[in-house]
Amino acid sequence: MANKAVRILGIDTSYASPGMAVIDVKAGKAKLIAASHVKTNGKYAKLGDEARNRMIYGWTILFCREHYPFDAAAREKFNSPSVDITRKVFGAWREMDSAMAALGYEEHPETATPGQWMKAISGRGKLTKEEVEAAVKTYLGDVEFATSGKGGTYDESDAAGIALWWAIKNGLLPKEEAE
Repeated sequence: MANKAVRILGIDTSYASPGMAVIDVKAGKAKLIAASHVKTNGKYAKLGDEARNRMIYGWTILFCREHYPFDAAAREKFNSPSVDITRKVFGAWREMDSAMAALGYEEHPETATPGQWMKAISGRGKLTKEEVEAAVKTYLGDVEFATSGKGGTYDESDAAGIALWWAIKNGLLPKEEAE
């Protein structure tokens, strides 16, 4: 795989604003190919769960269709003490998996806890959203994410961080050391 770019889909699954990022890694260098998110909260929240899940499904189909094929996919593990939030996030997870399967991607994405992927990209297991984005940029350069800053949710940079975790875990990129 050293001569061929490895394409990785990173998924930051949430119900209100899931994000995805695609990175290519070749010869120890990572490049952001695309990043996206979809908002299902705000004015869309009153549409109900089924409509919001369909929005996630449609967005996933469009984004993944544009950037297929993937050599790997990775997503953040989810855990919440709230049964209702867990149900909603796993509903979004199901829609994303279903959309990817419709496009022919049958493997389930590998998962990492926030602490696992943050530690891999920064050397520290707990980061603010701003610190995550800064760590992501140490690998990708000064890229722009639509969800960053000024009240942004940082879904896209989180998704890129998850994709970078997979690349680091599989020896395609060096692991960052804590400062």
